[in-house]
Amino acid sequence: MELTQTRYEIGKGVATVILYRPEQLNAFTHTMRKELVEIFAAADQDDSVRAVVVTGAGKAFCAGADLSIGLPLLTGKSRKVKK
Repeated sequence: MELTQTRYEIGKGVATVILYRPEQLNAFTHTMRKELVEIFAAADQDDSVRAVVVTGAGKAFCAGADLSIGLPLLTGKSRKVKK
């Protein structure tokens, strides 16, 4: 699993999931969503993981959805704006 916008670490039975877009205050993207689904599936399958902690890199946990790319971010659909 290649992670570009998150990090995943395991130590002493604790899985730490880090949202890793500190320059954008960890604003949530479609890529981040896909990575988190993979990470949580991996943690679920790992019997050594007893707890999962989710945190954010830098000074913010998560600023919310990254709206800089528009509506397709979370829905995967585009929408035409009426003028």
